[in-house]
Amino acid sequence: MLTAIKEMWHDECERKILVMIIIIIAAFGASVYAMYRDAQQWALFAAEHDCKVIHRVKGDTIVGTGIGVTTSGTVGTVTTITATPDKTAYVCDDGVTYWR
Repeated sequence: MLTAIKEMWHDECERKILVMIIIIIAAFGASVYAMYRDAQQWALFAAEHDCKVIHRVKGDTIVGTGIGVTTSGTVGTVTTITATPDKTAYVCDDGVTYWR
């Protein structure tokens, strides 16, 4: 495995691909860590402010199709996908309703 990575590093095109893979893995790791930290901070805040669940909204996925015109002037079909996540409303002792 290490030998294959060393060989990729010596080829300019493969080096760019390898760097992109490293960047993608690092970005994914950073986003997972950020979500983890956010969940920890919310749990602390909710415990300190006696937050209670008052409402839940189920997420939804909407798929739409239509007809559009491309930049070259030809007619084509268009598919759109819109996704909304589940949400929960909390009311806390500070009087504010928080949606998570």
